Amino acid sequence: MEAVILSSWDHIMGPQIQKLWFVNDCKNSLLSEVSCNTLREFNISKHNKDILHTDSNYSPDMEIYSIMCGQLLLSEVDSCKPYEEWASRLYISEYKIIIAVIFHVNSWMNCINEIKDTKDTCLCFGTIFKCKDMGFVLKNYMIIDHHLRKAVDVIQNSLIPFDSMMKKVDEIIRNIILELSVCPEENLVSLQNLKYPSFQSFVNSSIVSKALASHLQTSGCCVVLGSSEVSVNQVLQALSLFRSQKKSLPSKGSSQISPKSYFKGIFIQESNKDTNKESEFLLEKAFKESRSLTVVDTDLNKVWQTITILDSNIMGRYSPSIVNETGLLIPQFLNDLAFIQQNGGDSEIFIENFNTFLLSKSTSFIKIIDGFRGKNCRMKKRP
Repeated sequence: MEAVILSSWDHIMGPQIQKLWFVNDCKNSLLSEVSCNTLREFNISKHNKDILHTDSNYSPDMEIYSIMCGQLLLSEVDSCKPYEEWASRLYISEYKIIIAVIFHVNSWMNCINEIKDTKDTCLCFGTIFKCKDMGFVLKNYMIIDHHLRKAVDVIQNSLIPFDSMMKKVDEIIRNIILELSVCPEENLVSLQNLKYPSFQSFVNSSIVSKALASHLQTSGCCVVLGSSEVSVNQVLQALSLFRSQKKSLPSKGSSQISPKSYFKGIFIQESNKDTNKESEFLLEKAFKESRSLTVVDTDLNKVWQTITILDSNIMGRYSPSIVNETGLLIPQFLNDLAFIQQNGGDSEIFIENFNTFLLSKSTSFIKIIDGFRGKNCRMKKRP
């Protein structure tokens, strides 16, 4: 655990944020000022700007994550409409993980009495972890969330001066750290994809075929879990065949949301750990947030997916399901790819052509469906 943060939508507690950030009053070198362009880009309020431009010393990560927390709440403020409602969030970026709770502070006047127009103000209280601790965070998410809510309750219900109240919060934070320190840690390693993986090993692997097929169906969003580094790496190498797919074919009269594709690997080194809990957690979260996701469990040799269909009029989502069929397209692609590599052909061009083929095929299919829908609509309108 690196820090504790407090941020808000359009309001922030001025320099007092340092009392939560610097739990142990540590001192660090002064950071340069944040440019106005950066502030505009992240919609930073004037209170955030004042904090970032003071002459105080800051942790090197404070600048970035003060901005991040303010930005996160732009999209979260509407999720906490009733004053008594809480919202828990798990944010995963390339380098950090944030667990946060969002809540209203309408009655929290002893802390924000210097800020006007505090009606319907939301605050975010959370903890920051390094990405290497992802397994640990997933296992202990509910424990961390419980302690965060406990700390906020103390602050909201406190009638003592702010400085005394912050000492109480500091005590709670230390208890959080103490309790988390005795929890078993996950050993995670960074998995590196080979630049030119051996495609021949993919041909007879059913889990790779299922993973690739589902990976393409879920907009290229996939997480691979397992206790065998070799198995996880093999699936990641297969998924990397489509990592550079950036082309898009325009469709007239439609506005489609194209989520950024990704694939991540989590290697759980301890053999007594069950990957099934991680799979369930990720799939449930993706389903609740209406996101498409593929989860590959190399230990159980299974692939799950949950799919969201975005349309201008409706949005449908399908509950997580097991992937059993792959069709003929992906197995044939892997066989052809292995043949090309064995005979010294250019596999990269073949992969690029296959990507183009998939895009063309899907576009043609969409046009056929749109034409069919239009025909049905015209038939229904006839007297």
